[in-house]
Amino acid sequence: MKTIEDLYNELGETKDLLAALSDSKSKIEQEIADLCNLEVQETGSTSTTLDGFKVTMTVPKRVAWDQDELLDAWNYIQDKWGGEPEEYITTKYSVSETAYNSYPTPIKQLFTAARTVKGGKPSIKITKE
Repeated sequence: MKTIEDLYNELGETKDLLAALSDSKSKIEQEIADLCNLEVQETGSTSTTLDGFKVTMTVPKRVAWDQDELLDAWNYIQDKWGGEPEEYITTKYSVSETAYNSYPTPIKQLFTAARTVKGGKPSIKITKE
């Protein structure tokens, strides 16, 4: 049977291997892009064929919205145009867990019905002392 030290060492080796594999994968992908003369785009995909291989490079689009700018747009649509900003902008309400835990009991009770707790992906950390 393995000891906790054996598992600790295996976990460290596995993490090192994963990091090395990730670096290696990135280097190989860059070599492929260079070999195929694929132009790196900000987003989107580009393809080419080389020696019977179709090579496609895809850069996914990740969009982030400035919340202050969206609030300004919300107010402008509502105040200047008399429109309904919820037709264009979705809102998400949330409460910080730290804040929730510090609320007085009556406030906590008000929010409890809206709160759902789900477990995340398990993680194990081993520290050698």
